[in-house]
Amino acid sequence: LLMIATNSNYFSPDHNGLILLLDSKNPRSYPGTGLNWYDLSLQGNHCALDATRPPTFDTTTKMFNFAIANQNRAVVPHDDSFNFGTGDFTILHYSEHPVVGDVVGCVLQKGTRFDANVPGWLVCSHAGNGGLYQVISDGSSRIEMWWPGIGIPTFTIGLHGLLRRNGLLYHVYHGVAYNYILAGGSGAQDSNVDCANDIYIGYSAFYNSYWNGSISKIIIYNRGLSDAELSNLLQRGNL
Repeated sequence: LLMIATNSNYFSPDHNGLILLLDSKNPRSYPGTGLNWYDLSLQGNHCALDATRPPTFDTTTKMFNFAIANQNRAVVPHDDSFNFGTGDFTILHYSEHPVVGDVVGCVLQKGTRFDANVPGWLVCSHAGNGGLYQVISDGSSRIEMWWPGIGIPTFTIGLHGLLRRNGLLYHVYHGVAYNYILAGGSGAQDSNVDCANDIYIGYSAFYNSYWNGSISKIIIYNRGLSDAELSNLLQRGNL
């Protein structure tokens, strides 16, 4: 298998279908200073940290710290490689959310919103004391997803996100894929999620809300990863 990094001291996922890999613990992706967070996939989907409100880089943990009080955010410009259509995909972040009570902050957002049919996807939002939350939409209908429902206001560092595999949606929580629980909407799990919006990190463009937590990796595939692949990524996530 073609690997992203030959140095085994760094996180090195399978390259097959990989379209975005941002890794703050690898100096090839983030050298420790500056506003450029470089994509280590072969797609060149580099991330720009906001010039006036960049997340803080922790030189000990090598993670970015996002805080509502500082309105930290970053953006990956739209690229057609992020148009999955009705096909499968995997959208992951290696992160933690230790703070209770902030509302509607999201880790990753491309287009869609929970209260309107806007095409795209929203990954791992939290609302007050709610659990993990995801949305996909084709612009005319949407699916909103809670897992495991009300009662998980925080999550510890690990691999989290959303994937679509064989046309079915799954939450990823600590590297394990769970069947979705419908929270609202009436869309199909294989809805067309294409849109031309940029990807916002730590920020909801629609609600001008921000996220409290730390992130070291953003990982996106244009295919649905297997359970074994998710487990492997989780195990290597600390690198």
